[in-house]
Amino acid sequence: MNKKYIIMFLAMLLVPFLFGFCSRKFQYDSTRDLTLNAKDFISKVRYLITRVEKKQFHSLTTDQERSDFIENFWKKRDPDPATEENEFKDEYFKRIEEANHLFKGDSSPGWLTDRGRIYILLGPPDMRRFRPGEINSLGSMKTGYEMPHEIWYYGFYPIIFIDQLENGSFILSPLGAEHLATILRTGMSLKPTVAKGGKIPLDFNAHVNYGENGQANLQVKVPYKNILFQENTNNKGRFTTVLTLHTIVFGSHGKKVQEFSNDYPLSLTEEELKTRDEYVIDVPLTLAAGEYEIQITLESKADDLRTKKSAKIKI
Repeated sequence: MNKKYIIMFLAMLLVPFLFGFCSRKFQYDSTRDLTLNAKDFISKVRYLITRVEKKQFHSLTTDQERSDFIENFWKKRDPDPATEENEFKDEYFKRIEEANHLFKGDSSPGWLTDRGRIYILLGPPDMRRFRPGEINSLGSMKTGYEMPHEIWYYGFYPIIFIDQLENGSFILSPLGAEHLATILRTGMSLKPTVAKGGKIPLDFNAHVNYGENGQANLQVKVPYKNILFQENTNNKGRFTTVLTLHTIVFGSHGKKVQEFSNDYPLSLTEEELKTRDEYVIDVPLTLAAGEYEIQITLESKADDLRTKKSAKIKI
């Protein structure tokens, strides 16, 4: 046999093996080492979790770290941390249950369908219209067939779902590129946002180290696991954010005696994020003998979060 054809024949035999190998590598399941609880969490929050949060979650190595992450994930979305209930979390899972009940006809569980996703993110439509499949005609001439479809209205804005196979699976059908862009923008604008205050994962510990002659040092420690980083688009592999610390010291009569504010840019690799425990900020305090109240505010530029604490100190 000609050598050229032998090489071609061997190559043809190798192609399925190579593609099979590549396919298995590409389809690596990043959730295979997770517990059932962790898998359920990462599945259920697919409409909420950010890309950076998802990457952080998969980088965790212990069940306790994942448990802390899940707790913090919901805390930062709690609109009223002063109450025991997390209204946002309750509403989110309520909509999942409602979607499962409303969209049973689809081949997938209701919350995983196009209608379910829109329902969960945007809530119930102001108006919902269904039209069965019908033949369009002009006089005695048939002009086409109109598939079963639903139109949901949010105000005057329509969202259309079409049952293309007439099997109960309604697929989101944008009217064009601009309409699709509007749907995406609407989804993001109506998507429940992270609370900007109260008990949030951007937590920190603070204590004062006392020296001599009124010298003292405020030390603020922020766990890295509670800081949301964003991947640097200009420098792949590095994650960045900016923390802003603002402190105000009040005297016994409520008079402001010292104020401090500073930005702290952070830039770390994924490996560094895995190995570092906390970020430490030191703020010098120069105060006369007496009792004071210090207010500490920490802000994160990556997710526009803020948390505030206060403490009594005595020099």
